[in-house]
Amino acid sequence: MLLISNQNIEPSLKKSFTETFSLKISEDKVPRNSPYFTFSGDKLSLHLNNIMDSSEEKKPSKMPSPSPLSFDFIDTWKRIKPGPKNQRKKDPLLKALTIKKNNDEGPIRLIDATCGTGKDSLFFIKQGIKTLAYERSPYLAPLLWDAKRRASADPELGPLIQDNFLFSFSDAVKHQESLKSEPLASLPNSSKFKTPDIIFLDPMFPPKRKKALPKKEMVIFSELVGPDHDQETLLRWALDLRPQRVIVKRPIWADPPENLVPDTSYQGKTVKFDTYFPNL
Repeated sequence: MLLISNQNIEPSLKKSFTETFSLKISEDKVPRNSPYFTFSGDKLSLHLNNIMDSSEEKKPSKMPSPSPLSFDFIDTWKRIKPGPKNQRKKDPLLKALTIKKNNDEGPIRLIDATCGTGKDSLFFIKQGIKTLAYERSPYLAPLLWDAKRRASADPELGPLIQDNFLFSFSDAVKHQESLKSEPLASLPNSSKFKTPDIIFLDPMFPPKRKKALPKKEMVIFSELVGPDHDQETLLRWALDLRPQRVIVKRPIWADPPENLVPDTSYQGKTVKFDTYFPNL
């Protein structure tokens, strides 16, 4: 993967970014049929550049190449409702998140094992939940890293992000190793996530075949990362960590593994939150 560096980027930012994600720098050469990153002003963008669709056996996608992709935590934050108590009776995710803790135990700590765009992580933070997010995709993780960097400079959101949102470019199943290595090892309170209260999983499912096209964002995601074929392994890892709850977001039509039936499920119109209680 390349970072096309034909603009004035702060040297320390360029160095930090390229070293974190092992990217090569090209001054002006754009690769053919391969994704690449650019900085426009202070914002990082991913250009798909006719990326192949892995779900179609490496045949070129018939879709036109979409617009450059970037994440904006500040805009997303403004559109998230805080979730007052009277809303909890209706919102299936808020129901799934509800756990009881003693006041001296501090806020709820949650691992978002499949961060994606970061929308769910921001939702959790807005509910007062401290969140550690993992993303293993080399396409999405840099965009999350940059969105967190820019949001940290915002006067309103910055302090909340700094105190409540930890992010790691790694596989969640390597959680214990990640806590001992940089950058998590040097972050305040990261050790308190050794056994979180909740683990949230939102695996990428193969698209359900139907006439209506999926949302543009999901089309892009499908081409970027493809389905998570190891989602059962990820669920077993989460259960073995023994949090109070493991919540798996699934489409209404998706069945859980036969040998991993949830203890309960909170259903919405199009998705459900299958919930497991590992300690019962």
